[in-house]
Amino acid sequence: MKRTIIAVVVAVALTATVTAAAATSSSKTVNGCWNTKTRVLTLRAGASCSRGTRAIDWNVTGPQGKAGVQGTQGIQGKQGIQGKHGIEGVQGKQGIQGKPGAAVAWAWVSEAGVPFSSFNVSGVTPNVAGKAGLFCVHLSITTANVATVSITDASGTGSSIGTPGWVATAEIVGIYDSSDGCGDGIAVQTLVTTPGTISSDGSVEGLEDSFYLIVN
Repeated sequence: MKRTIIAVVVAVALTATVTAAAATSSSKTVNGCWNTKTRVLTLRAGASCSRGTRAIDWNVTGPQGKAGVQGTQGIQGKQGIQGKHGIEGVQGKQGIQGKPGAAVAWAWVSEAGVPFSSFNVSGVTPNVAGKAGLFCVHLSITTANVATVSITDASGTGSSIGTPGWVATAEIVGIYDSSDGCGDGIAVQTLVTTPGTISSDGSVEGLEDSFYLIVN
């Protein structure tokens, strides 16, 4: 009875040794010799076992198990707390000042042909060639490409014509054009549209009005 107990203890000790050797070995299998009488297992150093023992081989790593069943989808989590409001951005820098306008001359002229204010204008002649409402704005410059004109009174709010229902307008009729008697400037014709039919286009040439002229 004592011998049997000792053999079992030795077998357990050798098993632990084999496991440790298997864990540190680079081989995929462990080779051992099993003593059929003493029931003791020893590691096999050679290719075969000695007489009275039987060769036993086993894998260091067992075969891979089957993939497990996919688990059920988890419950959706609660919505997170809304984040804090971001810090307000810093105010941008002031933009660069724009370039000066392209106007080369301008004049604000009364219905009598007197400039309220002007730039590069040497004078204004009303009733050019005896035609009422035709003004010549004389320029101090020799080049003018485009001119625009609009009716405005001394307050800058509209026409100086006070008759109810009459609407005053102005138009450019010539730029450096000697045929209209204004070879050194801009010829401006003021028009007044009336409620009645006075001419084919409903306007009267011959009523002076104040205007604002811009020359580019």
